[in-house]
Amino acid sequence: MQLAKSAVAAGIRTLTTTAGLTFSQVDELAIAGGFGSYLDVNNAGRIGLIPGELVPKVRILGNAALQGASMLLLDQPKIPDCEAMTRQARTVDLASNPLFLQAYTDGMFF
Repeated sequence: MQLAKSAVAAGIRTLTTTAGLTFSQVDELAIAGGFGSYLDVNNAGRIGLIPGELVPKVRILGNAALQGASMLLLDQPKIPDCEAMTRQARTVDLASNPLFLQAYTDGMFF
């Protein structure tokens, strides 16, 4: 639990920093999948899994992949917008990122 908590928190910190954002500039933290569906957001903030500043901004999406696929099947004119979003997406390699490694080490404590 300790290592997973640290990895998630470090990932959030690294991604916001890489994007040039502070937590106050983040409008929403969307959490998808089974993990988010059963997550107690307040407890996640208390242990440091989610930075405290982002706890009020969390939105639980549930099965976002299924919802997104359904939306596209039912409304195919949205496909070009989705394709444009995928072209804007960037990959951040956390394993080799020095920001992540430092945040991961710093976040191992409760």
